Amino acid sequence: MSKIQTIEILDIENVKIEKMRYQKNSLGYILGFGGIIFSVLASFIALNSMRPGYVTIIKILMNVFILLFGFLTCEKVKAYKKEYSFVMFGFAIVCVLRIFWVPLQLITAWGDYKKGAELASTDSVRSKALISKAEKILGNSMISNSKTNAYLGQSGYLRAALCIILLLTAASFFAISGYVSYSKTTKLNKYLNNLESDDNDSKNH
Repeated sequence: MSKIQTIEILDIENVKIEKMRYQKNSLGYILGFGGIIFSVLASFIALNSMRPGYVTIIKILMNVFILLFGFLTCEKVKAYKKEYSFVMFGFAIVCVLRIFWVPLQLITAWGDYKKGAELASTDSVRSKALISKAEKILGNSMISNSKTNAYLGQSGYLRAALCIILLLTAASFFAISGYVSYSKTTKLNKYLNNLESDDNDSKNH
């Protein structure tokens, strides 16, 4: 590559970065907002599938935190606040960890419930024990024969799979938002520092 071509590429890159001074980080914002939406959808399935209890309060509070702090983080990355790109990575990690909570509980409890139903005619004692154990976790929309929330399906395996897909999607959106925001902010800060350095050199001479 010739020296002229290199200069032209650098000039184009500088023009792009110069535009960032007057444009918001819309991509990072949209990706972060998408992560919030998918996280909320996963939470909706989780809350709809689990029996209400004190743990439900923790889940609700977690969702409120993600919603409120998530919106704040989206606004900050939109304004090129570098430290908040790490918060996006944090949200991604939280979403991945959540896979090992509710979805895993759903898979285990639904397995017990189905096994208990199969043993009803041959081993009533074990059948009742398994079903009783499952009913402590599964919500009424899963263990009743009503058509309540039929659009989600009654199967715990299906709901767990939906939760996993939504949480992985949310984690991906948060992680990409964090990467994009970090990359853009780093370039912009470096560019601004170079401009400030050039201005100081001009004043000194």
